[in-house]
Amino acid sequence: MNEQEKTKEELQIELQELKQETADLKVLYDATVARISQEEALLQQTRTNYETFFNTINDFLFVLDEQGNIIHTNSTVTDRLGYTQEELYGLSVLMVHPPERRDEAGRIVGEMLSGMTEFCPVPIITKAGIQIPVETRVSQGFWDGKPVVFGVTKDISKVKLSEEKFSKVFYLNPSVCGLSDLDTGEYIEVNDQLYSLLGFEKNEVIGNTASSLGILTQEAIQAVMSKAEINGNVHNIETDLKASNGDIKHVLLSAENIYVQDKKYRFTVVHDITEIKKAEKEIKLKNEELLKMNAEKDKFYSIIAHDLRSPFNGFLGLTEVMAVNLPDLTLISIQEIAEKIRLSAGNLYRLLNNLLEWSQIQKGSVRFTPEIIQFRSLIEENIGLVKESAKIKDIEIAVDIPEGLEIFADVNMLQTIIRNLVSNAIKFTPKKGKVNISAKLNLDNSLEISIKDTGIGMTQKMIDDLFRIDVSTGRKGTDGELSTGLGLLLCKEFIDKHGGKIRIESIVKAGTTFTFSMPSCLEKARNADAFSEIAA
Repeated sequence: MNEQEKTKEELQIELQELKQETADLKVLYDATVARISQEEALLQQTRTNYETFFNTINDFLFVLDEQGNIIHTNSTVTDRLGYTQEELYGLSVLMVHPPERRDEAGRIVGEMLSGMTEFCPVPIITKAGIQIPVETRVSQGFWDGKPVVFGVTKDISKVKLSEEKFSKVFYLNPSVCGLSDLDTGEYIEVNDQLYSLLGFEKNEVIGNTASSLGILTQEAIQAVMSKAEINGNVHNIETDLKASNGDIKHVLLSAENIYVQDKKYRFTVVHDITEIKKAEKEIKLKNEELLKMNAEKDKFYSIIAHDLRSPFNGFLGLTEVMAVNLPDLTLISIQEIAEKIRLSAGNLYRLLNNLLEWSQIQKGSVRFTPEIIQFRSLIEENIGLVKESAKIKDIEIAVDIPEGLEIFADVNMLQTIIRNLVSNAIKFTPKKGKVNISAKLNLDNSLEISIKDTGIGMTQKMIDDLFRIDVSTGRKGTDGELSTGLGLLLCKEFIDKHGGKIRIESIVKAGTTFTFSMPSCLEKARNADAFSEIAA
């Protein structure tokens, strides 16, 4: 009896324990169900988030099975292509490409999966038949646990439009345009204006750099880059380019770094300003000529207003003395006045003659007719014209010129040169001085003539200004003789006309030597063509 009762108690305990375990299991079950419900909600939220993100992407997104059939897309595909999911799912992705290019698209997809190419440029087509320019890239992965191919197709309509605009600007631009690899500097494209300006064929340029073609020296490149902005851009930098034939072109160069399909390039534009530079140079020369003409005009006005008027006043004064006081003048006084009048008239004649010759030079009306001249005879003839002036100042004129020495020159011009240089030597040499005229044949067969005096000399500044029309160089001689500086300008013009040169050596208070070269007959015979050009 007791054992039966004990067993019943044990059974009640076990039953109580079983009930507790059942209650615990129910709690665990309820918790598990709740956790599974939460996980399912989270999974659903994740899927919803994924779908939301997937469908907000503007690119066309495709999920393909291993056979290339569409198993999923984002809403961009259905919205923009005009198909429903039912019309697309299960079909080959090639059907979204134009029919005539589907084989091409399939081949390129295979090349992308094997790593042979990066993207497929075949456009996709809407249900209505409108083609959209795209770039498609693919990659492999898993979807719902199965191997798939993911396709991302990017609409490049705007990029194409920009490229078309750029292309028109590039190829139709009247200036030279070039596109080069930023890293290597090698040209990948140039427009036809490059040939027009620099003469290079397109196939000569592509794959080469400006340095390797010789268009820009390394020094020129560094000079241009020294003016570049922080980002490397340059705008309207003046520089020189060398054409294929060696001609130098003056240009304005601009360059910027640009992106084309995610790659960085250097876009360069070159505007030819060669003609503008030539025009500027011509304008500068014209301005210089105008300044020279103004200086010549001022020189003429100065001579007429002062240098010509003064001797005329003296001349008139002497004639007035004779006219008024002639009955009271002695024969000696009349002779002295007549001598002064003669000298004054001689000075006036030389001045007027220089003015006439100078004006003819400026008008280009002086004829240049070189001929063979016996030089010593010409010197003696011109010494006779100035002999009286030298006699008054008791100046000795020495001639050291070999007999038979011939010169090839224009006789009138040569006489003007000799006459002016000897007259100047006498004018600036004090009484009892000396003037020496010599000539010798140089090794190059040119004739070198020197006129040396023992006069008052000149400073280096005076020598530097002698042949400048815009600087007044006239000064009075040792006896107050008239001087305008015009005679020396004539000498320089005539010597240049013969292709000769003139140089001056002078020491203050110790004299001056004028030395100039002229073609001798031997030089003329040796280089007849050159003298024919000079004569022309």
